[in-house]
Amino acid sequence: MNEASEKIYHIVISSERGLLCRDDQDYTRFENYIAFSVLRDSCTLLAHSVMSTHVHIAIVGTSLKSFIKRLKKSYTTYYNAKYSTKGPVCTRNTYFREVSGWHAIKALISYILRNPLHHGITETPFQYAHSSIRAYFRKELRLWTSEKEDSVSTAQYICMRTDGSTSRLPADENGRVLLNQFVNSGRVEYLYRSARSFLHSMIRWNTEDWNREQQKENPAAEPIDLRTSEPMPGMTVEQMRSYEKGVFRLPVRDSEICRHLDKEILLQMGIRSFAWLNPAQRRELSTYLQRHFHISQEQASRCLEA
Repeated sequence: MNEASEKIYHIVISSERGLLCRDDQDYTRFENYIAFSVLRDSCTLLAHSVMSTHVHIAIVGTSLKSFIKRLKKSYTTYYNAKYSTKGPVCTRNTYFREVSGWHAIKALISYILRNPLHHGITETPFQYAHSSIRAYFRKELRLWTSEKEDSVSTAQYICMRTDGSTSRLPADENGRVLLNQFVNSGRVEYLYRSARSFLHSMIRWNTEDWNREQQKENPAAEPIDLRTSEPMPGMTVEQMRSYEKGVFRLPVRDSEICRHLDKEILLQMGIRSFAWLNPAQRRELSTYLQRHFHISQEQASRCLEA
């Protein structure tokens, strides 16, 4: 990887209102739009992690504004059609930062892949299904992969339309584009050098050592860490750090709340989408969700887009 001649960027796409992803189909569709946008704009994707409220992407390219516009437009069209909503789904301003230096780039990719751990969603990064973590060192780390996952011949194919043209890519049984079709795992593996080094980075605490390594390499650059890499954090740095250190309590996931709301409560009410709720119904359901799931008002409100 030649950092001197190539520019690598950290992109964070956040939700304009409520959630980006309410169920597994939404997560898969967002990942697929990343795949098609990467290929359409001839970018090189190094890593990604799709969360319920935001998405982290590490990418190399010369037409990144086009990539971001295409990705946001495609997903917004899908989301609004599915949930009968209107307007932007993603924030207008997208977090966009150039990252250079060996240690900084490695810290960025590690941060993105570890993001589910930082938010207390999983105990390890490898348990999270909607990131690119399973694309790297597949032969060496057979603990979570199978021969079937590597074989394009056993995959189904999906077609997607973006900007009036159709693309066809192999996907797994869940309709998710195979990671080896759009994630450049070779470049990331070269960065980490070995599967052992990669594993070490996935379990290493995000401490001041990370910053010292980056500052020694590039004193003028702001380091990649828990404070700088999450432009709109949903929790404090101290809480994210506690999850890293094993103080873990699996919270109720947004998708679990949305499944109960969308598939049970709204069905009983005879309402097709949460978008059709009036203010009084949203307040009543917010109170119900807080009590039923023992969650905060903020989490209940984002699931209702209240």
